[in-house]
Amino acid sequence: MEKNVKYQILFEEQLKALKYYHTFEETRGCKRILDLGCSRGGIFEVFLKRGQEIYGVEKEKEAVKNGKERGYFIIEGDLEEEKTLKEIENLGKFDALLCLDLLEHLKNPWDFLKKIREFLNERGFIFATIPNIAHWKIRFKLLFGNFNYEREGILDINHLRFFSYKTILKLFEENGYKIEKIYPTSASLPFFPKKWEWKAIQISRIFPNLFGEVFGVKAFPLKNN
Repeated sequence: MEKNVKYQILFEEQLKALKYYHTFEETRGCKRILDLGCSRGGIFEVFLKRGQEIYGVEKEKEAVKNGKERGYFIIEGDLEEEKTLKEIENLGKFDALLCLDLLEHLKNPWDFLKKIREFLNERGFIFATIPNIAHWKIRFKLLFGNFNYEREGILDINHLRFFSYKTILKLFEENGYKIEKIYPTSASLPFFPKKWEWKAIQISRIFPNLFGEVFGVKAFPLKNN
């Protein structure tokens, strides 16, 4: 019995190391969800199987075409253009807005957060995932004067903005939101193999700005803003 309990705890910790685990968990009670920067709708099926309404917005034409071929509702457009925001407004209010690996790609994420709050219903929230520029790997590279862009990851060549744990807090709090939860959704430790990422997640809860690679943020708009 004790062995089964330990196994269950281990399994739950490993689940929490999956990048989008918290995205799915936090949105369980939502009826209408909008995925901003959804690509081809890679996670839509999870929501549809749960009986939820899922909509998306994406600027890459090929990704939109691919998603629509699968039967998904995706608006094609640049999220920082008023025309696209108007199209979103016409869809009505949402219970949750997903900004998964999105904010770091925007020219002005501060202004963007102010604008999209209008798309949330009275109890709606934003759930975002944001990479951590203050992760130990980046600090180690900087120690030797290296800041080279890469094809993916924290230094993805398409990232326009960079945030640490502390500046993520400022990003939301200074633009009219109250953060309910923030936690590492991906993490790594020196000399720890990838298969032990769940253990890195545990330790990164204690030292988030050092070991957390990506943070999940659940934030509600402040009523008086």
